[in-house]
Amino acid sequence: MWCLAAICLPAMAAPDGEFKDIRITADKTGHAGELNTDAREVAQLLGVMKFAEDLHTARQTQASGTPIPRRFLKEKVICLSQIELALEEVRKFVATINQDLATSNSSLDGLSDRKNQATALINNVNFTQAGILGDVKQGLRLDAAPYSATQSIGTTFFGNLALLGVSAVIVPSSFRTPVQECPTILTFVLDPNYTPPVSDQGYLWKYFNAPIPGAKNSLTRRQILMRHWEDWLELNPKDLKLINQLKAQHPESKKLFEKSFGLQRQILLLRDLRAHVEEFDNALYALHQSISDSGVEHAG
Repeated sequence: MWCLAAICLPAMAAPDGEFKDIRITADKTGHAGELNTDAREVAQLLGVMKFAEDLHTARQTQASGTPIPRRFLKEKVICLSQIELALEEVRKFVATINQDLATSNSSLDGLSDRKNQATALINNVNFTQAGILGDVKQGLRLDAAPYSATQSIGTTFFGNLALLGVSAVIVPSSFRTPVQECPTILTFVLDPNYTPPVSDQGYLWKYFNAPIPGAKNSLTRRQILMRHWEDWLELNPKDLKLINQLKAQHPESKKLFEKSFGLQRQILLLRDLRAHVEEFDNALYALHQSISDSGVEHAG
């Protein structure tokens, strides 16, 4: 995980850097015999809160040897099916992130190769001209040429050396690549109006659009993640050109280009987003553990 601690203060009162380290899951606390906060929130999100509480209570009483009524089996199937739906959504989302990461890494590798080739070419030209002009200068000295002629060669040599040396720095840094054609999954966070394709099963989207239980503010997870990226990577949400580059969704994006730094930032954002999506996956696992049992005896 990229981030370890959740710091949740009101946005207007948060000092610079307040959101550099975050965690978007609630603290796993709860009263004895009850679902922890993490599992409780996910159960509410999946619409199985009553079933989850019943199953968790039954799991607690199982230790005393009391048989669990068969009616809980149906409730457990419903809970597990909802968890499976949410897990499928997480898997698809993570797969899309990995695809975007592969595309971004491929673009970055291609751009880096072009920059390395340009640098190597300029260095080769520099060494070649240095060797040629050095030989010419030595030849003029052996032929007892005027001093001004040899100095002229020397001046040309050092001038080319300086020009090509500066070019080796400037030219590669000017290389860029077109923004990828398909929209990236970063739209999920960067676009507040984003709606998942299947809105009634958009559990992950609902999770990100909900505040963290027990937090000291009313910011949603999406808003906290945006603040995190602002503090961590200095992502300016008002920079429309940058946002369009990252989303690759706006029609103007097709006219935009990216440099190495932009691709590196996009890769960091995708990796960080994947880490926080996995926190939702961990919350689903916590709910699964709360309602699961081993060798449960069902009453007839």
